Amino acid sequence: MLYRCQTVALFVLLVFCHTALAKDLISAEQLPEWFAESLQDEKNVTLRSYLKIQDLGISKKIMGELEIAPVGDSAWYFVNDIGTASPLDCYVLTEFDGPATSLYNMVDYGLQDAAEFNGKSLTGMRTFSVEHEVLTDIPVYSLDTLYNLGEGEEMVTGVLKSKSAQVGDNLLICMHNEIGFRDTFSTVFTSLIDALKTGITREPFFEIIMALEMNQEQIGFSREAFYIDADGDIEKQGIVSALAPKGPVALLRSDTVSQSWSYADGSLINASQYSVGNGAVAYMLFLEMTEEGWHLSGDYQGKEVDRNLKHDDTILSDYGSHLASLAMTEKGMGNRTYKMWAVDRNANGLVDAIARDYEGSDNFDYVLDTNGQRAFFQVDDAGIIKSSKIDIPNITISSKRVLLHGSPVPQKKKDD
Repeated sequence: MLYRCQTVALFVLLVFCHTALAKDLISAEQLPEWFAESLQDEKNVTLRSYLKIQDLGISKKIMGELEIAPVGDSAWYFVNDIGTASPLDCYVLTEFDGPATSLYNMVDYGLQDAAEFNGKSLTGMRTFSVEHEVLTDIPVYSLDTLYNLGEGEEMVTGVLKSKSAQVGDNLLICMHNEIGFRDTFSTVFTSLIDALKTGITREPFFEIIMALEMNQEQIGFSREAFYIDADGDIEKQGIVSALAPKGPVALLRSDTVSQSWSYADGSLINASQYSVGNGAVAYMLFLEMTEEGWHLSGDYQGKEVDRNLKHDDTILSDYGSHLASLAMTEKGMGNRTYKMWAVDRNANGLVDAIARDYEGSDNFDYVLDTNGQRAFFQVDDAGIIKSSKIDIPNITISSKRVLLHGSPVPQKKKDD
């Protein structure tokens, strides 16, 4: 979690600076009466069918009546009739950039498809709403887009609702091209999430999901999941995703995916990161120990990275940062310095992170100083992160825990 705050601060600097977030993107007073009334429409979905994707081990009864077909080797498409005038168009993807970027791209495709279906050009669009919520322990991103097709008396107006959620290793995206039925859509989407959960083949011993905020407005989530292998080594799968409006049309989106392996004491074995922001790859980096020491390779903002780092000692892993947080609950331990891998704006790699007790008057327990940047942390009685805050000029990045499963210390099985 110490490292995660570094990542949060980075993608905010790269993608979200100078962004004005809006609470009410379109008010009721801006809408025609018939439109505002249609927004209140809902449906009791009585149709039921099975979502089955044998290759992914998915099989469960869901709300709606669907027809499914594979699209290539890494995607499945299905139409789900929920009893409204328009069905849901849904995709299950095994290869994707992330829930924010992929959702944005799919909505763009959906709007072009609506224009082609109606035989009219897309003449106007604006963001109707952006929401972030947790449904059945899964972060969900919602984007509703108001659009116009055609011009003059022939112009038609619609709302394309969309949601995305990463469930295990797969991404679920659904769109509903109809005004209203927002709660209905959410309920059906939840049933689809539950179906995708049947394809999850392993459970983490420790999982933590944080809601991310910028200047007290939620922009997304971070999720870390930790698994232990037969040798006792720790695998970490992580993602930081954000989706936020910038003005009436522009949407800022970012996904950073990370994976690392570490020993049980928290020292790093290897790590990789992939980040995409606003449709462009920001970086793709891999860190490993070689005979010459720690080696960093990959691509950073279009430039190749291939160099040895001036460090041959241990590096604290993402998993190790949670162990360090547990240790910081012991007051009076003094300053602690950790060598960590943090992708900064120059891809320099390693930083010294200095953790110390917090002496302020609010509820934070300790602070972390890294390269002139200070992060504040609050932990629960077990020493697990509850919230954090980073102050950047004119910007406050904060996180709040919304889900916790397990503990950073794996529980031994009874037969061990």
